[in-house]
Amino acid sequence: MHYTTKDGEQLMNYSISRQQLMKHASLTQQDMEQIARCRRSYNRLGFAYQLGFLRLMNRFPKQKPFEIHDDLLTFIGLQIGMEPDSIKKYAKRRETISEHQARIRHYLKKEQLDSAKLKLLEQFLFKAACRFDQIATLGGHAGFLLSACQSANTR
Repeated sequence: MHYTTKDGEQLMNYSISRQQLMKHASLTQQDMEQIARCRRSYNRLGFAYQLGFLRLMNRFPKQKPFEIHDDLLTFIGLQIGMEPDSIKKYAKRRETISEHQARIRHYLKKEQLDSAKLKLLEQFLFKAACRFDQIATLGGHAGFLLSACQSANTR
């Protein structure tokens, strides 16, 4: 279930454990160097939040409305010494959000899912659907394929 603030920011209503946050959203020294390249404080928070979100969820947050997970935002804010409320200003600039996503993709050596990869996924899912009775099994195999594609792209 998702909730939206009066400013249109989306809040996710599911929990993330402290262990998951520490494992996937802890910022490294190299991350801090990338974050420091942002001029405004709210941009540093937004960049760091998107970096943590990508590592934790394996995708970027939705832009409209900007997808916010309070626990992750607080965890990121603590690491960089910023109040989570600064994200409101950041969430209003979709152009900056997109620029940061491109920078993060380059920094982490991630590629966007293009039409060729989508076609590969579609073919895989069709073949797999013919073999599997349970949707959950199919979903697991699709996730495995996407991870394999991502691993191949990050080498």
